[in-house]
Amino acid sequence: WGVAITQLKGVMSQDRSHVVLLTPGASPHRTRAAAIPSGSHDVTPWRAPVDPADADRPVVIAASTVDAEIDEYTLANGLRVQLAPDPHSPIVDARLVFPVGSAHEPRDRPYLATAATRLLSPAVGQKFTWSTILKLDWAMSHGTELGTWIGETATVFSARGLAHWGDWHVWHLAFLFDRGGYSPEVIEALHEAARASGKDEDDEIDPVAQAFLSRLFGAGHPYAMPPAGRRAAFLQLDTKSLE
Repeated sequence: WGVAITQLKGVMSQDRSHVVLLTPGASPHRTRAAAIPSGSHDVTPWRAPVDPADADRPVVIAASTVDAEIDEYTLANGLRVQLAPDPHSPIVDARLVFPVGSAHEPRDRPYLATAATRLLSPAVGQKFTWSTILKLDWAMSHGTELGTWIGETATVFSARGLAHWGDWHVWHLAFLFDRGGYSPEVIEALHEAARASGKDEDDEIDPVAQAFLSRLFGAGHPYAMPPAGRRAAFLQLDTKSLE
């Protein structure tokens, strides 16, 4: 906390503070009751009457203050880095993009990429000293929001949060890959859920539609095949295949 307080003192300084003084104006507008969430506050919101002529006036959109220039460079390991800084944004958003997705899954292992993305967890089955645990607890207490997204041709891992802790958000994402793994307990829970779901209820492709897709993409193409059963696919998952 000593380090956190020291860093916050650089933000909560007098030259960065502002005092706002609200005084009643001479506007003839009156307040009127409005529906507000229960328990939010007991102050009646003030609203100015709507001018119907505003519906026919074009909305003036202020020019963006974000610099459109993107800095790009390549690390020694081949990783392409793109930086799009916005000094006015209080949020930092870091993303690690892999140019592979569900379309690259083996035909006999559907949903493998999806499961590998969703089930990755940091520090699985690892032991740390008490001093290291305290440091990790502090490093992970800055509100980092981890997220994943998987499409047909790309898989994205993201970390976002307050820009003041930007370095730690990026570290959090790096820690996930450096010390991440797959929990046997989580995989077993997935197996139990799959077994409890009963028999697969795969959607069957209409024969006419399947014939059309086969002509369009070619016989045996994944887009021309019936969807794979999730239950059977999830039961095949294990730590070795995910890694």
